[in-house]
Amino acid sequence: MKHPIIIDIRPLVPRDQSGVAHYLSSTLMALDALLDEPEFHAFSKSYKVLVPRRAKPMVYERYPFNNLQFKSIFLPFRVINLLVRKNLLPPLDLLFGKGLYVFTGFARSRLLRSPSAVFIYDMVHAHFPESTDARMASFLESRLEDSLTNADGIITISQHARDDIAGTSKKIKNKTHVVSPSVNTRVFYRRSVNEIAKVKNSLEISGAYILSVGNLEPRKNIDTLVEAYAQLPEDIRSRYSLVIAGASSWSSSKTLDTIKQYRKQGLKIKLLLGKVTDQDMPALYSGASLFVFPSLYEGYGMPVIEAMACGVPVIASTNSALSEAAGSGALSLKNESDPVELGEHIKKVLSDSSLSSDLSKRGLEHIDALPTWRDSAIDLHNALIQIAGTSFGEDKS
Repeated sequence: MKHPIIIDIRPLVPRDQSGVAHYLSSTLMALDALLDEPEFHAFSKSYKVLVPRRAKPMVYERYPFNNLQFKSIFLPFRVINLLVRKNLLPPLDLLFGKGLYVFTGFARSRLLRSPSAVFIYDMVHAHFPESTDARMASFLESRLEDSLTNADGIITISQHARDDIAGTSKKIKNKTHVVSPSVNTRVFYRRSVNEIAKVKNSLEISGAYILSVGNLEPRKNIDTLVEAYAQLPEDIRSRYSLVIAGASSWSSSKTLDTIKQYRKQGLKIKLLLGKVTDQDMPALYSGASLFVFPSLYEGYGMPVIEAMACGVPVIASTNSALSEAAGSGALSLKNESDPVELGEHIKKVLSDSSLSSDLSKRGLEHIDALPTWRDSAIDLHNALIQIAGTSFGEDKS
């Protein structure tokens, strides 16, 4: 390629990694490995990644790329984010030269003479504004339209997200490419009894438990799950606690108050907010008797496939992209906002060992049918090469 592909990887800088960061890092690590293969090695010098200078050692320690070449932005991470929010960051191609610039956080930055591609993962802010803090909502409102209109290509993570992003615009849909997530089965697999016991002990979990993973924000629908758990027969609640792993958010006070009241009544609800490391997640999944994901909207829904890969029976919503994530591997909810229906589903799975085993088997079969991270890397590579080829096709300089 005549011009490089330059990827802004600022979502990989924060210590607390979001779902976006996990998706992005997995895709880029797979892309880095792909570039070692003879068929793709010719492109290895074409890829560069942009990272704030001070964050470079930390990011490289986490993600020791062999082929993606690091380029440093000589500004602190927070300063860059502030300038991006205010659209005051100088055109990056003045600093790093002409190329295809890939922005991985919804919004493109200014460029003088270079094309761009933008990762847009979902449209949560449009469908559930109450799940987006005011500063992020303002940023998306002011910048997303520019990305949709002026970016030369858009990358997203599911067919539903592609349709949602494009709306009725055929032009936007035609330039939107899907790079689906996968699950690393060398990490997410059923862990041993000893490893599960060790993680449960470290997290102070005793006995059998129902697990849910997600931030305490309205979109994740944790309130409905808590109400469903509270309505379960006492003999089930006495045998199974409800464990919720994730993080609190600016809008989590109502959920926290509800959980507090039920705990006062003796219900075994355990919150693991910000306490579970990436290393402990596979064992936490593996130890669960049931995984429940009643979200109201997802760009994809990676916890669903992570739980399935660990052999856990799954109950999940089928709205938005969750039907793609769950496939036929989960027991689906017709009305994810109905605690009665959700409670009946939970009771059914926990009371019927054959159904539980069947769901575990179906989940593993679904995982086997998913694309691999290598497949995702190929899709990303092909999309970026296509965008670059279209953008530079008439460029004779």
